[in-house]
Amino acid sequence: MNDKLYKLMNWPDIEEIVYSECDDPHRLLGAHKAGSKLLIQAFFPNARAVSVRSIDGKTVYPMECADEAGFYAVLVPEKTTFEYEYLVNDGKKEIIKKEVYDILSDLAHYEYNPKEYQKRVRERQGWIEKQEKEEDDL
Repeated sequence: MNDKLYKLMNWPDIEEIVYSECDDPHRLLGAHKAGSKLLIQAFFPNARAVSVRSIDGKTVYPMECADEAGFYAVLVPEKTTFEYEYLVNDGKKEIIKKEVYDILSDLAHYEYNPKEYQKRVRERQGWIEKQEKEEDDL
């Protein structure tokens, strides 16, 4: 791990995450300003490698394993937060994971629209029948 990244790490807080003792993981996980850059930290216990990829797919930042329990970090040259996702490799496959705090933010601003909900229900009607038919065709 490079020295600059190492010095930015809050090791007692990382231990709280690793041992499930943290009552506010958002204060550490995700993207946070670190001077003129962003420090992105994530916890993926079964990962072999993790990268941060911009949503547009143009930029990928490999994360460094800061703790063998699965705590990863990267210092990116972005001045403000940007939309990103994680590419998590468990040694068998690579999985795309969304930033959970973005999802929570989206949910916090969700407004229930009964007409939109009914439309989505109607679109999904028949999915089970279609799936059963596909299974029968196998």
